[in-house]
Amino acid sequence: MFVDRSVPQITEQWTGLAFVHQMLAFAASRIQRCIDARLFPATTNPEVAMHLIWGALTGPAVIGSGCRLAPGEDPDALARDILELVLAGLGAGSATTFVPCTPPPVLPDPSFIDKFSPGVRTDES
Repeated sequence: MFVDRSVPQITEQWTGLAFVHQMLAFAASRIQRCIDARLFPATTNPEVAMHLIWGALTGPAVIGSGCRLAPGEDPDALARDILELVLAGLGAGSATTFVPCTPPPVLPDPSFIDKFSPGVRTDES
């Protein structure tokens, strides 16, 4: 969806992308929990961190779905390694330059999580 030019841009205010905004808000809220738990520095912007994570993982997804790896190369292992590197960088307080163009979204309604992720815990404990 992020590489298919026939899908409307998120900035076009297309109502069909409301679920994407909710998923991104949920991800940012989970990153904020990591900040609150001191897994990431207090200076970490959860919106920036969320964009870094999904941006980093888009590459292996595109490479894997386009069959652009050599035989025996695992796109899931590539994604896992990239995610570990991004998380380590966030945890170390690496400087970032990305600035999100939109204000932080409103946190999703818990029923949203139940609909799309039945195994995800939504309690705060």
